[in-house]
Amino acid sequence: MSAQSTSVSVIDTYGIKEVHADAGQKQQVNEFFVYNNEDISIREKMFHPARSTHFALHLNLGPALEIKYNLINYSVPKNSLFIIHPGIIHVVKVVDQLPTISVGFTHDFLATSMLHKKHVDALGFLSPQSVIMVIRLKRK
Repeated sequence: MSAQSTSVSVIDTYGIKEVHADAGQKQQVNEFFVYNNEDISIREKMFHPARSTHFALHLNLGPALEIKYNLINYSVPKNSLFIIHPGIIHVVKVVDQLPTISVGFTHDFLATSMLHKKHVDALGFLSPQSVIMVIRLKRK
Protein backbone atom coordinates (compact mmCIF):
# COMPACT_ATOMS: atom_id res chain seq x y z
CA MET A 1 0.00 0.00 0.00
CA SER A 2 1.40 3.38 -0.90
CA ALA A 3 1.01 6.40 1.28
CA GLN A 4 -0.82 9.32 -0.29
CA SER A 5 -0.18 12.86 0.70
CA THR A 6 -2.72 15.59 0.41
CA SER A 7 -1.88 19.23 0.33
CA VAL A 8 -3.99 21.51 2.43
CA SER A 9 -4.42 25.11 1.47
CA VAL A 10 -4.91 27.57 4.30
CA ILE A 11 -6.90 30.73 3.74
CA ASP A 12 -5.33 33.67 5.49
CA THR A 13 -7.22 35.83 7.94
CA TYR A 14 -6.77 39.58 7.75
CA GLY A 15 -7.68 41.50 10.90
CA ILE A 16 -7.89 45.11 11.94
CA LYS A 17 -4.49 44.87 13.65
CA GLU A 18 -2.89 43.90 10.31
CA VAL A 19 -4.68 46.76 8.54
CA HIS A 20 -3.30 49.26 11.06
CA ALA A 21 0.18 47.75 10.81
CA ASP A 22 0.13 47.78 6.99
CA ALA A 23 -1.01 51.41 6.99
CA GLY A 24 1.64 52.37 9.55
CA GLN A 25 -1.10 53.57 11.89
CA LYS A 26 -1.28 53.17 15.63
CA GLN A 27 -3.74 50.49 16.75
CA GLN A 28 -7.07 52.08 17.60
CA VAL A 29 -8.66 51.20 20.91
CA ASN A 30 -12.18 51.08 19.51
CA GLU A 31 -11.48 48.67 16.62
CA PHE A 32 -12.45 51.18 13.94
CA PHE A 33 -10.33 52.49 11.05
CA VAL A 34 -10.51 54.84 8.10
CA TYR A 35 -7.79 54.92 5.45
CA ASN A 36 -7.21 55.21 1.76
CA ASN A 37 -5.24 52.55 -0.01
CA GLU A 38 -2.47 55.01 -0.82
CA ASP A 39 -1.61 54.52 2.86
CA ILE A 40 -1.10 50.81 2.27
CA SER A 41 1.42 49.59 -0.24
CA ILE A 42 0.12 46.89 -2.56
CA ARG A 43 1.43 43.50 -1.54
CA GLU A 44 1.13 40.07 -3.06
CA LYS A 45 -0.98 38.87 -0.12
CA MET A 46 -3.78 41.24 -1.16
CA PHE A 47 -4.41 39.13 -4.24
CA HIS A 48 -4.77 35.77 -2.50
CA PRO A 49 -7.98 34.40 -0.96
CA ALA A 50 -8.52 35.74 2.54
CA ARG A 51 -11.09 36.18 5.27
CA SER A 52 -11.35 39.39 7.24
CA THR A 53 -12.23 39.49 10.91
CA HIS A 54 -14.09 42.77 10.51
CA PHE A 55 -16.54 44.63 8.30
CA ALA A 56 -14.93 46.74 5.59
CA LEU A 57 -16.73 49.29 3.43
CA HIS A 58 -14.68 50.33 0.41
CA LEU A 59 -15.30 53.13 -2.08
CA ASN A 60 -13.62 52.27 -5.40
CA LEU A 61 -12.12 55.46 -6.84
CA GLY A 62 -10.27 53.81 -9.71
CA PRO A 63 -11.15 51.75 -12.74
CA ALA A 64 -13.50 48.77 -12.41
CA LEU A 65 -12.23 46.32 -9.83
CA GLU A 66 -12.68 42.57 -10.21
CA ILE A 67 -13.35 40.71 -6.98
CA LYS A 68 -14.30 37.13 -6.20
CA TYR A 69 -16.54 37.16 -3.15
CA ASN A 70 -17.83 33.91 -1.68
CA LEU A 71 -16.81 32.14 -4.93
CA ILE A 72 -18.83 34.53 -7.14
CA ASN A 73 -17.14 37.00 -9.51
CA TYR A 74 -18.15 40.66 -9.29
CA SER A 75 -17.09 43.81 -11.09
CA VAL A 76 -17.04 46.93 -8.94
CA PRO A 77 -17.27 50.00 -11.18
CA LYS A 78 -15.54 53.30 -10.46
CA ASN A 79 -17.28 55.38 -7.77
CA SER A 80 -19.00 52.33 -6.30
CA LEU A 81 -19.20 51.22 -2.71
CA PHE A 82 -18.71 47.58 -1.77
CA ILE A 83 -18.81 45.76 1.55
CA ILE A 84 -16.67 42.86 2.74
CA HIS A 85 -18.27 40.89 5.58
CA PRO A 86 -16.22 39.14 8.29
CA GLY A 87 -15.44 35.52 7.57
CA ILE A 88 -16.39 35.60 3.87
CA ILE A 89 -13.64 34.41 1.52
CA HIS A 90 -12.71 37.07 -1.00
CA VAL A 91 -9.92 37.80 -3.43
CA VAL A 92 -9.16 40.85 -5.57
CA LYS A 93 -7.83 40.45 -9.11
CA VAL A 94 -4.23 41.68 -9.37
CA VAL A 95 -4.00 45.39 -10.23
CA ASP A 96 -1.18 47.94 -10.28
CA GLN A 97 -3.02 50.38 -8.07
CA LEU A 98 -6.02 50.06 -5.81
CA PRO A 99 -7.42 53.56 -5.21
CA THR A 100 -10.04 53.17 -2.51
CA ILE A 101 -11.19 54.83 0.66
CA SER A 102 -12.08 52.28 3.32
CA VAL A 103 -13.83 52.16 6.67
CA GLY A 104 -13.56 49.08 8.84
CA PHE A 105 -14.96 48.03 12.18
CA THR A 106 -15.53 44.89 14.25
CA HIS A 107 -18.62 43.34 15.82
CA ASP A 108 -17.28 44.59 19.16
CA PHE A 109 -17.21 48.15 17.83
CA LEU A 110 -20.88 47.87 16.87
CA ALA A 111 -21.75 46.39 20.26
CA THR A 112 -20.00 49.14 22.20
CA SER A 113 -21.20 51.99 19.98
CA MET A 114 -24.51 51.90 21.86
CA LEU A 115 -26.70 51.76 18.78
CA HIS A 116 -30.34 51.60 19.75
CA LYS A 117 -31.91 48.23 18.88
CA LYS A 118 -34.40 49.87 16.51
CA HIS A 119 -31.46 51.10 14.38
CA VAL A 120 -29.62 47.78 14.26
CA ASP A 121 -32.16 46.31 11.80
CA ALA A 122 -31.20 49.05 9.36
CA LEU A 123 -27.75 47.46 9.31
CA GLY A 124 -29.13 44.24 7.83
CA PHE A 125 -26.76 44.70 4.90
CA LEU A 126 -24.02 43.84 7.39
CA SER A 127 -25.43 40.33 7.77
CA PRO A 128 -23.03 37.59 6.64
CA GLN A 129 -25.91 36.05 4.70
CA SER A 130 -26.14 39.08 2.43
CA VAL A 131 -24.16 39.07 -0.79
CA ILE A 132 -21.59 41.66 -1.71
CA MET A 133 -23.25 45.02 -1.99
CA VAL A 134 -22.19 47.16 -4.91
CA ILE A 135 -23.73 50.60 -4.78
CA ARG A 136 -23.06 52.94 -7.70
CA LEU A 137 -22.58 56.55 -6.66
CA LYS A 138 -23.33 59.23 -9.27
CA ARG A 139 -22.57 62.93 -9.35
CA LYS A 140 -25.41 65.39 -9.78
